[in-house]
Amino acid sequence: MKGIIMQRKEEKSIVLFNNGKIGEIPTPANCEEGMVISISYNKRIITFVSILSGIVLVCAAIVLLSIYNKPVGFVQINYQNVIIELTYNRFQRIIASRPLNIQAVEPLTAISLNNNSIQAAYERIILTLTGEGFSAVQGPIVVRIAQDNLINARKIEQSLSAMQNNTDVTFRIYTHELYQQAMTALPEPPPDRNRQMQRRRGMNRR
Repeated sequence: MKGIIMQRKEEKSIVLFNNGKIGEIPTPANCEEGMVISISYNKRIITFVSILSGIVLVCAAIVLLSIYNKPVGFVQINYQNVIIELTYNRFQRIIASRPLNIQAVEPLTAISLNNNSIQAAYERIILTLTGEGFSAVQGPIVVRIAQDNLINARKIEQSLSAMQNNTDVTFRIYTHELYQQAMTALPEPPPDRNRQMQRRRGMNRR
């Protein structure tokens, strides 16, 4: 890159570069104002800056991923003896879902809820269970929302209740501790299918 020295100083001089930008460079020896000079950048510095930028981006991605995958609360949906639990992060996105009884296994395997918003996941579950959405709901829905920040939990309740179409829905708000206590009253979740298959294979080998 070339430039013209606009103002010469002892340590640094002001240069007008051929790309139209103005900057400062260490004053070259025996230079005068108005002199055209060639400027070359240190390749080692450029390489170091590029590597450092890459490391910073990777670290930032790891931090953001850990924040995204950190659970903040739970939404439990109970309809027609089908109990489904959703785990969400601080962005109110679903990061995990699981059936809490045998009746919930089949409908939950039919849909993918990860990375959905809480509202979208809730709507998809009701649509899967009824075939038509909230308009086809028969009987009450019980929705449990667990989060230590009760203000945010109430906001989630308000957003979900706004989606109803004259549907009988009961909302219950819990802290994490109270939610865990309420969970002990539920039947044991269905066993993992992969573990069942591994056990059957072991028995067949015998």
